[in-house]
This record gives sequence, C-alpha cells and structure tokens, in this order.
Amino acid sequence: MTAARLRLPAGALVLLLGACGGTGAAPSQPPLGGSGPAPTVVASTATPAPPGIVLTSPHMVDDEAEGVVLMFGVAPDGSPVTESWDGQRWTSRQSASSPPASEGVALAYDAARSQVLLFGGTVAGSPSAQTWTWKGGSWTEQHPSASPPPRAEASAAFDAVSRVVLLFGGCCSGEQYAPMLLDDTWGWDGTTWAQRHPSAGPPARQGASLVDDPGRHRLLLFGGSLQGKTSQSSDTWAWDGHQWATLAPARSPAPDASGSAAAPHHASGRVLLFLGYGTAAQTWTWNGATWSLLPVDFGPPARTRWVAAEDLARGRVVLFDVVESAAQTWTWDGTAWLRSP
Repeated sequence: MTAARLRLPAGALVLLLGACGGTGAAPSQPPLGGSGPAPTVVASTATPAPPGIVLTSPHMVDDEAEGVVLMFGVAPDGSPVTESWDGQRWTSRQSASSPPASEGVALAYDAARSQVLLFGGTVAGSPSAQTWTWKGGSWTEQHPSASPPPRAEASAAFDAVSRVVLLFGGCCSGEQYAPMLLDDTWGWDGTTWAQRHPSAGPPARQGASLVDDPGRHRLLLFGGSLQGKTSQSSDTWAWDGHQWATLAPARSPAPDASGSAAAPHHASGRVLLFLGYGTAAQTWTWNGATWSLLPVDFGPPARTRWVAAEDLARGRVVLFDVVESAAQTWTWDGTAWLRSP
C-alpha cells in the first residue's frame, strides 16, 4: 500500500527529534506562556515493526562510514541489541563483544575517526562510565585514562570545530535517593576524555537533544528534563567549539512536552524537531535563527520515547519508537513523513 504523503513548499526544513528523560504525564495542550501554538492531534496509522525490533530505551545514530543508521537498545529478555537501518528494513547486527544491556546511553558518530561512540547508560540499575566504539561491524570497549563520571541520558554529538565528540549533562550524581542532574561538558578525542570549562553553559539536565546545526559550524542543544521536572524544557543553546551561548529565537515550541526527538537534515540545511504533548504531536524546524512549526497533518503520533537520527546516505531523518510491542519507524524526506512497515 502506498504511504500517504503531505507535501510542503520547497525550502521547508530540518527536523529536530529529541528524547525526553522523564516519563511523567503532560497536558494535552501546551501550558500558557509558551510561544508555541496548541498542537494538532495526529492519529497513529503506522504499521508495527517486526517483533525482533522491539527494544527498551533505544538510541540511534547515523553511521556515515557504513551508510546505515545504527541503533542500540535492550531486548525484552534483557540482552543488548544492535540493529541497523538501510533505508528499507532493520537488520540485527552480531558482534563478538558488545556493551552490556544499557538504558539511556549517549551515541554519536565520531567523524574524525569514522566510528560510532557509545558512552554511559544505566547498567543493572546504576549509571555507568563505559566507553565503547563501533567500527567495521564490531563493538570494542575503550579504556581511556580519564572519563566523565557515570551517568545516563547524557547528550552527545560530533563537534567539527574542535574535532571531538562533545558530551553534555545527564543523570545522575549524588546518593541513589537524592540524584542530581549534571551540567558538565566533556570532549572525546579518540583516545581519552577531557573536561571542557566554558565560562557559562546550559542548566543541568538529562535527555536533551544535541545535534549538528547544518552549515553553521556549531552544535545545537534543545530541551531536556531539568531538576525536579519530568517534562521537557524548551530553551535553545549553541556550542561553537569553545563556549556555550544561549539563543533567543523569535519563536519556540511550548515547554512541557511529554517527549521530543531531534536530528539534523543536511539536505535542507535545517534541524528537525518532533514533540509530543499528551495525545498531540508537532513537527518543527530550525533555520539557524528561529523555530518554525510545520503544518503536518499526517505523521508520527505523540509518544514519550521517540528517538531520531539523520540518514545522511539517503537524505532523510529516521524516527523510531517502541511503546510496549508497537514498534514504529518513520522517515522524513524533507517534505513529508513516511511510515515504514
């Protein structure tokens, strides 16, 4: 059956899709005070993915060297799972070694070394400080001389200016029953981690979206859950390779989304952002100066745990979610959402 499509005008947009660190319920409408309009309800019409792709806490990244989107998560039996998307289907990947079953890992493509980097995550209920790389179809554990403290739900992306993978924030420090979110910034140079000490930075948070801002030589950070909150914030920050700067776009999504996901879309030179507000969903793009809401009436439903990655080889963004056994894969081709079987 041919997928329904909604075509947008030429020049529309990069999608940003982010994962929320919290799971608390959100109102069906954005709260008063946000600059985003009330969301449009989008009905779920996607076909569930095959049972083998059902995962807990999946995270994705574009593996540019291999030309696929790589996903890491936890299977229903508690074992670690690595899958790849080739534009048509998900394929299970087998490696002689693998990170342990980990929820809330940070994944990023290290373009300077043509490999995927995985850091942290919750292993057996506790935050970890593990560092692994994926290259040539195999996972390899790294043993750096220095490392960020253990954490889960950190944000990571490749910083093309300083040629390192940047890591920000996450959860948690402190005692088990009094966890504190983190606001530190680290860089991975292929051998070890080194903490960065910018003069200012975003407030501590977990589950923020950190992505390349196409053509602008910086990284863009959006949202995330702040201390004491289970829903998303809506602030926007930029990293220029040396310092963080808060941005003040003329328009932004309303805060308190129940879930979000983001990815760059280099074909359009924008960032794509997908947000859920209870049972309603919104698709936004970032053009380097402000956010714009797209008039999408066919697309992914609102969820609390979408993850996204650019599929650079095919000029698309891939969006994936699992709610119980209802796995869904969607792609954005620059003008429309398409659902995949």
